Amino acid sequence: LKRTMDQYELGRIYFQNNTSATKMYNFVLRSYSKMHKGGKTAMERSLALLDDMKQRYDQSGGLIARPDDFSFGLVLRTISNSGTKDAFIQAESILKLMGKFGLMPREKHYLAAMRAFLLSANQNDIDPASVESILDVVKQRYKDDMSVKPNAAIYSACVSAYAKSNSSKSSQKAVLLLEELKTLYEETGDPDFRPDNVMYGAVLDSISKNGTEESVNQSMQILDEMEKNYDSKQTTVAPNRYTYTSVLHAISKTKPTNGVALAEFLMKRMDDRSRSLQDNSVRPDKVTFSVLLDILSRSKGDYVDLAEKWLKEMAERYIKGELGLKPDTFIYTALINCYWKSGRQNAGFEAEKVLNLIEENYDQGDIGCKPDIFAYTSTINAYGRSWSEDKAHKVWEIY
Repeated sequence: LKRTMDQYELGRIYFQNNTSATKMYNFVLRSYSKMHKGGKTAMERSLALLDDMKQRYDQSGGLIARPDDFSFGLVLRTISNSGTKDAFIQAESILKLMGKFGLMPREKHYLAAMRAFLLSANQNDIDPASVESILDVVKQRYKDDMSVKPNAAIYSACVSAYAKSNSSKSSQKAVLLLEELKTLYEETGDPDFRPDNVMYGAVLDSISKNGTEESVNQSMQILDEMEKNYDSKQTTVAPNRYTYTSVLHAISKTKPTNGVALAEFLMKRMDDRSRSLQDNSVRPDKVTFSVLLDILSRSKGDYVDLAEKWLKEMAERYIKGELGLKPDTFIYTALINCYWKSGRQNAGFEAEKVLNLIEENYDQGDIGCKPDIFAYTSTINAYGRSWSEDKAHKVWEIY
C-alpha cells in the first residue's frame, strides 16, 4: 500500500476513480479489525493508517483516500477489540472525526465505541455515564429525523457498561433503561427495539451486584416476566440458561435467608422448562452447577449432603453424554468448602478425600482437575474447624 501511494505521489501511477485508494486502505484496515487479540499494536497501526489516509486526502486536495463509512467502522472495530486502557477515549475521538468528512455515524459505529468501553482494561476509571451519553446522542437523532435507531444492542451495551462499573446507581439505571426500551417497542412494534436475552442478561448482571435481598426479588420478577411473556406468545424471547444463571449469581452474592432453597428451585425450574419446551438452551450447564455449588459452599450451615447430591447429578449427566458437565477443580473445591462450613467432626478427613480425588484425576490426565491453592487452603480450613486429634499433623502434611 505504501509503495503504491508513494508511486502515485511521484506521478508514476494514477487511479481510475477517486475511491480506488480508499478501497486499498480499507483492505488493510480490515486485516487489523480481524485481529481480535491484536491489542495495542493493532490499534496503533490502524490509527496510523487512518492518519495516513487523512494526510493523503489533504495533499491531493480531496481527490483520493477519503475515509468512508466502512473505513471508520473498521478502525472502531479494531479499537474495540484492542482492550487497551484508552480504547474508549480513542473511539470517542473517531466518532467526532467522522463529522469532519461529512459522515454521520451509524448504529454500528456507536455500538463499536460503546463496546470499546466494555472490553477496556480501564473500566473503573471511566464514568459509564460517558457511554450513556452516546446512547443519548442516538436517541436524539432518532427523535429528530429517525436517521439512526437506539436499538436493543445499543441499549444492552449501555446497561453492560453500568453493570461492569462500580457505579452505585448501576441497577437503577439498568432497570430504567430496560423500561425505556420496552416502551419504545410497545409504541412502535419495531423488532429492533424488542429487548432480547442480551439486554435482560445485562440488566440481571447489573442487579446481581447490589448484594441485597431486594436485588434477588427484582431478578426473580424479571425472570417471571420473561417466562410469562414467552409462554403467552407476547414475545419470541425466551429466558435461556444464562438468564437463570444470572439470577443464581444474584443469590450467590446476596446470600438471602432462603438462598439455598431458591437456588435448588431454579435448577428444577430450568430442567422442567427444558423438558416441557424441548429446549436444551434452558438446561443447566457447567457454569450453572458451579454457581449452585458456590451458593451451597458460601451458606451458613451443613450443606454437604446437598452438595454431594448435586455433584452426583452432574457426574451422572456427564456419563450420559453431557460432556460439558465434567466436574473440575472449582466444583470439587466448592464441596470442600461445604465440609469446611459444616462443622462436622470429620470435616477435615472428608475434605482431604476430595482433595486426593482432585490430585488423582489430574495425575490421570484430567487437566480440568489441576490442584490449586484454593483447594489446598480450603482443605486446611476444613481441618481447622474439625475435631480431629491429629489435625495439626494433617495440616502440616497438606502444607
